[in-house]
Amino acid sequence: MNKTKFSVNWNQKLNCNFFTTIRLRNDAYYYKSAQSAIFMKATCKVQDNRFPEEKDYYFLFNAEVVSVENCPLDKLPEHLCYTDTGYDKQKCTNMLRTMYKNNPKASENPEMSIIVFKRVWDKKETVVEDKFANTFQEV
Repeated sequence: MNKTKFSVNWNQKLNCNFFTTIRLRNDAYYYKSAQSAIFMKATCKVQDNRFPEEKDYYFLFNAEVVSVENCPLDKLPEHLCYTDTGYDKQKCTNMLRTMYKNNPKASENPEMSIIVFKRVWDKKETVVEDKFANTFQEV
């Protein structure tokens, strides 16, 4: 299983059942049906028995890639920038350039992947959407 790490919960997207992330293109890592453990940067050292090697991140949940689209950084759709990061296109692309500035794969206009994840619910978790399912059917 892959690991996908977040330093910030941009636009509170990790609270959703489906969420996007914009990453440097990596076809071996991000592809449809790939499973990933989702991690969030911790504000203090953490110990998680499931992932003892992760001291600076804590495990949130598992997710599955449901869609991947690739495009150059300067071609990211503005609406995606807003929903993914909460920033306009200029701020979003500047932030991504800063994040990847030391990565040798990142050129001036690197190829990015727009990845859509679906949260995989643990059987012990409560799925909020199920509580409202009947409400919307009775119209």
